[in-house]
Amino acid sequence: MRLWDGQHLWALGDIEDAQGHGLHVQDQQAQLGGDIPLRADRPLYVVGMNRRDVFVQLPDRSVFRCALARPSCEVSAMEALPMNHPGPGAGFELTLNGGVLRLTMPFTGGEPAVLLDRVTRIIGVHWVHEAWLPQDPMLDQAYRGRARIVAQRRDVTADGALGEWADSEPLVVDAPWQVDAGAEHWSGAGDASFSVAAARQTRGADSRQVCFAGRVRDDAWTDEDVVLLRLGGAELRTAPSEGGAGWSSLGDGFFSRTFEVCTAADSGDLPFVAAYIDHDPDPDGTSTLSSTLSSAALNGGKSEGRISVP
Repeated sequence: MRLWDGQHLWALGDIEDAQGHGLHVQDQQAQLGGDIPLRADRPLYVVGMNRRDVFVQLPDRSVFRCALARPSCEVSAMEALPMNHPGPGAGFELTLNGGVLRLTMPFTGGEPAVLLDRVTRIIGVHWVHEAWLPQDPMLDQAYRGRARIVAQRRDVTADGALGEWADSEPLVVDAPWQVDAGAEHWSGAGDASFSVAAARQTRGADSRQVCFAGRVRDDAWTDEDVVLLRLGGAELRTAPSEGGAGWSSLGDGFFSRTFEVCTAADSGDLPFVAAYIDHDPDPDGTSTLSSTLSSAALNGGKSEGRISVP
């Protein structure tokens, strides 16, 4: 299993050796981590996981909270419940049983349909009916201020084919608190959302280039739709329906399009914002309705996001 916390990609694996069963955790970017200091004569079970900790149940049903970064463990007051999370509406379940993650869809009058078996990557687990949450500008600003992306060292070609980005961990913008403007015109991730990943080129003349790749989802493309990237003092923008200089748009699929673009940039911790400005036709056909999703506030200030460029 792998968990991305915004800065580190943690990998969690089983250990079975002469001392018994245990777990190993490793930061796949910084190569930190080690064996979680818990051993048992039977397999251990992961009963919970968040961005900082993993909760492990021993065969005697005691639960320990183990910090990912150290790692170290302490007794937890958490109840030893299986990690079963009913999803929204008719729902689905993410179940961890015997070290195997499985995503299933309940089926009336029969066995649940298995959608994914042996899930190997968890980006995040939270079932929240976001429409129930009150609008809180201060909370939104604090949350958005933590938007950060890391440019990993890799060589890519800005041709719109994203196969070389397959193992990247993108910054995803698809939630209500990431709507920077026009929230009343945004109806959810299916209406408009996007993801973006970054890379620092390593080869010769291109070594000052930072490249971005992403996927945009929109249920109604228009010529006014715009992808916007602000890196340090530079600003890049294009209409994903058309492409542009240095940009490549893949596929004419109705809901999803991809892009890649490269630009020169210095190394360091730099201001960064990624945004998508969505324009939808008004139901009466006389105007357009605009909403803007962004990884951090577009007006800068303390809530501005960052990018780490090696």
